[in-house]
Amino acid sequence: METKAIIGKNIQELRIRAKLTQYELASKLNYSDKAISKWERGESAPDPDVMLQLSKLFNVQIDYFYYLEHQEQYMKFSNPFRIKDLLFTILMCITALTLSTAVFLLGCFLKESNARTYWIAFIYALPIMSLFFYFYCRRIGCFIGGLVCISIGMWTMLTTVFLQMLIIGIDFWMIFLIGLPFQAALIVFRLMKN
Repeated sequence: METKAIIGKNIQELRIRAKLTQYELASKLNYSDKAISKWERGESAPDPDVMLQLSKLFNVQIDYFYYLEHQEQYMKFSNPFRIKDLLFTILMCITALTLSTAVFLLGCFLKESNARTYWIAFIYALPIMSLFFYFYCRRIGCFIGGLVCISIGMWTMLTTVFLQMLIIGIDFWMIFLIGLPFQAALIVFRLMKN
């Protein structure tokens, strides 16, 4: 088997194990998905700089790409960066909820304040958490997940403003009309990116 074909087979195997599409891998490497497809078919091979990026991305040594038979150490595939990123994102969300709880409890214990309105502190945590998940999705290259997180963040922020206005006695439901063009722009931007 030709070297290009061996490299391509190994790239494809690692990409599938990492649950990445050709498009997602290409975006991580700043290449087109057509280039990834050519590599996987053995029509061409990546440059040495790209091979180094691939080895770091998939957590393998560079020589992994040049052999069909792999030692047992190679077969234990894991990508610790994604797990660390996810755990960090979850930790940040827990922090946001903890701060919301602290604001709520502080509001409940203040005798001069209207404690019934402090429940909105939990609503304020939602757009912040969606922002954390947006950055996580961007980090792992999941653009659709990022789009969903941005949408959730935008709509929860508008809901937060609406509820805050409702608490002070203003029924400002028209604020949701602001979200419609932004949502359409997000969808069009995503379609243009493909």
